[in-house]
Amino acid sequence: MSYFLRFFKFFLQTAIIFGILTCSFMVVFRGGINTGISLGIKLGLIFSICLTGIGLYNDYIFRRWVFAKLKVKNFDISQRREIYLKENLMLAFSRTLNVLRIIPSVKQINPDIIARKISAKTGGSILSFGELIEVELSQEAKKTKVVIYSMPRLKATVADCGKNIENVEIITALLKDERIGKQLIQKVSMPSIIRLVILFLPFAISALVFIFINN
Repeated sequence: MSYFLRFFKFFLQTAIIFGILTCSFMVVFRGGINTGISLGIKLGLIFSICLTGIGLYNDYIFRRWVFAKLKVKNFDISQRREIYLKENLMLAFSRTLNVLRIIPSVKQINPDIIARKISAKTGGSILSFGELIEVELSQEAKKTKVVIYSMPRLKATVADCGKNIENVEIITALLKDERIGKQLIQKVSMPSIIRLVILFLPFAISALVFIFINN
C-alpha cells in the first residue's frame, strides 16, 4: 500500500505545482483569472496523470524484472542489508573496497578507514539519477559486521526501478562469493532492446491513441 501511496502523493504534488504555474502564467500574460484557474486545474491534472502513470509503469515493470532475477521482493526506495565476514576488520574493509570496484555502475568510491566506512556513488542512467551507497564495518568478536545501505542520490526520488535493491543484493552476493556475485551482475542486467521497448511503449501507445482520436 505504501508503494502506491508514494505515487499518489507525487500525483497530488505534481498536479498542484504544475496547476499553479499554468494558472499564474495565464493570469500574468493573458489577464484572465477564471480562464487561468480553469486551465490550471485541467492541465495540472492531465500533466500529473501522464507523468505519474509513466513513472509507475516503468518502476513496476523494472522492479518485477529485478524481483525475478534476485528472488527478492521489496518496494522500499532505500535498502539495507547486513552480513558477517570471518576476516578481521582491516581485511574485511579491503575486501569490501575491492567488491565495490567490481560493480560496473559504481563510479566514485570514498573509503574512510578511521570511520570504518566506505561511501560510493553510482552513475545516473535512463532509469535513475544514480544512488548513494554506504558501507559501515564494525568488529564483533572474531567476525566483522558489514552493513550495506543504498538510497537515491536525489532525495525527492519516487521511482528507482529497483536499482537500490540491485545494489545491496549484488554487494552482499559478492562478499559471500565473488564468482556468484559476478554471475548475478550479468543475470540482473536487462538487454538494451527490451529496456528501450519498455521505456517507449507508453509513449507509442499515447501517440496512437492521439492519432486515432483526431481521425
